[in-house]
Amino acid sequence: MSSSFNRRRFLAGATSVAAAAVGGGVLGAGVAHAAPSSYTPAWTSVDQHPPAPEWFQDAKFGIYFHWGVFSVPAYGNEWYPRRMYISGDACNQHHIATYGDPSVWPYHNFINGAKDLAGNFVQFAPKLKSAGGNFDPDAWAQLFVDAGARFAGPVAEHHDGFSMWNSQVNEWNSVAKGPKLNLLQLFTTAIRAKGLKLLVAMHHAYNFNGYYDHVPAQSDPSLQKLYGQLGRTQENQLWYDKLKEVIDLAQPDILWEDFDLSKVDETQRLNFLSYYYNQANSWGREVVATYKDGFNGHGEVFDYERGGPADITAPYWLTDDSISSSSWCYTNG
Repeated sequence: MSSSFNRRRFLAGATSVAAAAVGGGVLGAGVAHAAPSSYTPAWTSVDQHPPAPEWFQDAKFGIYFHWGVFSVPAYGNEWYPRRMYISGDACNQHHIATYGDPSVWPYHNFINGAKDLAGNFVQFAPKLKSAGGNFDPDAWAQLFVDAGARFAGPVAEHHDGFSMWNSQVNEWNSVAKGPKLNLLQLFTTAIRAKGLKLLVAMHHAYNFNGYYDHVPAQSDPSLQKLYGQLGRTQENQLWYDKLKEVIDLAQPDILWEDFDLSKVDETQRLNFLSYYYNQANSWGREVVATYKDGFNGHGEVFDYERGGPADITAPYWLTDDSISSSSWCYTNG
C-alpha cells in the first residue's frame, strides 16, 4: 500500500469521526445510587447497575470512529461489504468495475490483500509512523483532545466481522491478518495517555442477523465465521466471546453497541452485562453500557442515532451523529 494511500486513510480517521453527546435527565435523575458488589446474569440483578455515573453526565461530548477494512474501497459507506454483493447496487457496480465480480473478488480480499483490475495491490494494512508509515494513533488521540472530547475510541468491530484486536475466538482479526497490529490496544493506550475515558463500539450483532444475507453460502468454516453463517448457537456464543475479549483487553469506560441486540439470545445478553459490570467492580471503575434495543433501560443508557428525545428524560441518554449525511466512514469525494 502506497504512502499516499496511508495518508488518505489517516486523514479519513481524523475527519470521519462520529460525535456522541450526552443528554440530561430530570433533576436528580442523574444522582448515582450505590452499585451492588456483584451481579448475576438476571435482569433483577443487572437492573441495579447505575446507568449514568457522574463522570458520564459531566462528559457531554465524545468521539468514535468508523475505520477498518471498508476504508480501503472508501466508496458508498461502511455498508460496502454488504452492498457489494447486492446486484444493481451502486457499490456492486463500483466493485465489479474496480475489482471484479464479488464471486471471484470477495470482500475478504481486502483483508488478505489482492490486486484490483488495474493491477494495484489493495489491503487494509496501515503502517505505524514509528515503522515508517503514516498511521499515528497518538496524533488521533491528540486531535480528539483538541476537539474538546472527554471520551473517545474506535469501532472495534463493525458488521463486517473483522476484529480490530488480537482475538482468540476470531481468526479474522487485525493481528493475524491485514495490518498485523493490535489496533484496539494501540488506540486504548493512546487515548488513555491523554486522560480521556475510553469508548469501544461494537456492531457485531448484525453480522449474523442479515448483514451478509446476499453472500453465497460458504463451505469453509473460517469464511462461515466471517460472513455470519455458523448457525444460531455458535453465533450467539461468538457474540459474547468477542465482547468478553474486548472487556478484558481494553477495560472500556463506555461499551457502545449497535442495533439487533434483541435478536441475540437473552442468556448471552445477560452474561455480557453481568460480566462487564463485575469486571468494572474489580477495576474500581464506573462504566456505561449503551444500547439501541435488547436492554430494558434500567442499568444501561439508550443511544439515539442522529437525534434525541424532545423531553427531559431519565436516565441520561446518548446521541451519536456523523460528519457526513450518508456515511459514517471516509469515502472518496
